Amino acid sequence: MNAKGDRLGEGMAATNNLAPGQKLVTQAQGLDATSGKVTCKITDVSRYQAP
Repeated sequence: MNAKGDRLGEGMAATNNLAPGQKLVTQAQGLDATSGKVTCKITDVSRYQAP
């Protein structure tokens, strides 16, 4: 979202072996070009049991 709250696009990020409560810094990949200061909102999380 931009400073006005407008949605700029969608992106996706994934990781493996993240423990409950552990934090991660990553980059999301998307198809929309953005510039300037933006904020992200997580809308869905999928978690799978380790084998």
